[in-house]
Amino acid sequence: MAFKVNELTSGRFNLPSEWSIVKVRDVAKINGSSIQRNYNHEWIEYIDIASVEKGTIKSLQVLPLKEAPSRARRIVQDNDILISSVRPNLEHYVFIKKAKPNTVASTGFAVITPKNVQPRFLYYYLTTKPFTNYLTIIAESHTSAYPSFNPDVIENSELILPSEVEQKAIAHILGDLDDKIELNRKINETLEAMARAIFKSWFVDFDPIPGLGPHKEWQDSPLGKIPKGVEGGFARRTM
Repeated sequence: MAFKVNELTSGRFNLPSEWSIVKVRDVAKINGSSIQRNYNHEWIEYIDIASVEKGTIKSLQVLPLKEAPSRARRIVQDNDILISSVRPNLEHYVFIKKAKPNTVASTGFAVITPKNVQPRFLYYYLTTKPFTNYLTIIAESHTSAYPSFNPDVIENSELILPSEVEQKAIAHILGDLDDKIELNRKINETLEAMARAIFKSWFVDFDPIPGLGPHKEWQDSPLGKIPKGVEGGFARRTM
């Protein structure tokens, strides 16, 4: 069973006549490059499945190659698309804008290298909800210990292919939205870290408050010494 274009359109509209339908394998290569004996990096930046979530890499592991997990095999290049072949419903996928020469991904990913297609257009197509649902159905029907699919499932899937100009336009619009979402996420993380630091400084470490100077008098409490005048308890409810 392969993903068909009508699963994406649901028959609600006809494709423009100048658009074509191809197989993913016609425009991309999957798992084309893996670590071999002549690999010349002693350290790697490793991307595992748990570190990727809905288009974001939460963390990278910098490891000596000789201490890396056995699954650290897939060489990652600029514009590659990583989609977890395990439990695809969890949406562990990401687009790699810029990879370092020693960036390596887990073999749990299908590493898709676009060839004759705009990379970000292909990324957004392969991470649409209908396509993710399709991968989930395939994975859950697989007779393994956990839901998974083979990379050829993606290779054999149909792809709507607009003109190159339209691919670029679609990728540009969706890319700008993604970049804005990522920027907002980073701003929120920074604000949360600042709030935690201020709370700890004022209410745990009792550092001097700017403009008021250091605490001069202290008193005993069940928690230890606290500035005089500071009291614990439940806040009163106001009507």
